Amino acid sequence: MPENDAPSIAELEAKTERLQGDVREAEAAYGVAKQTFADAAQSDPTAVEKLLELSQAVAAAKATVGKANAAVQKNADAIAGIQYDESMSAVTEASGEMVEAIRPLASDWFDTNEALCGEFAIDTLAISAKREESGAIAVSVKPTGANMPKRPGTRRTGDGERGPRGTRNVTFTENGIAPSRAGETVSCREYVAACGDQASPAAQADLAGQWEGSPVSYTNEAKRLAAKNNDTFA
Repeated sequence: MPENDAPSIAELEAKTERLQGDVREAEAAYGVAKQTFADAAQSDPTAVEKLLELSQAVAAAKATVGKANAAVQKNADAIAGIQYDESMSAVTEASGEMVEAIRPLASDWFDTNEALCGEFAIDTLAISAKREESGAIAVSVKPTGANMPKRPGTRRTGDGERGPRGTRNVTFTENGIAPSRAGETVSCREYVAACGDQASPAAQADLAGQWEGSPVSYTNEAKRLAAKNNDTFA
């Protein structure tokens, strides 16, 4: 076999058989070493130097078993890698054809939108396509760049709530934790406070101004407690 040629599956499988033979031999030697140590220890437990020497032989035999098993696994991984490449070759080839078809379209897009790309430092177009159940092909194109504007997302406000996607709240019900307040809507923080000992230790400590850990999510806390107490989280 030429030096730069990768081994075939058949060659690797033959190697596996040899390596498995090495494992069997190593395991047999390991068993002999352990038995020899056990016999010596039973015969003369005070022969410290002899037992130390035999224990080192046991450790060496055990290490040999480990190396032999590792060689078998490495060979198995090599076989699996070849099988994967073979099974994916058609997919890879078809994908390559698609890449070549898309390349000029992407190039035209960058050329046409040169000013836009410069403004937002756009250097990537993420293109995806999905076949829907109806058979239609849904295609999306997402430009990304270092200066792209960020969509306003969830952020934590000073009172532990989250915004600006809308403030979540809880409405007390007749069957909830505070029937006398049925119909009253409060913030998540107020609701957690109303739940008292049902709140998590972190939330209780935060409400008391004694929490020094990561910020408490009163939204998640209120959602959990509302579900538990049959109140309405919205």
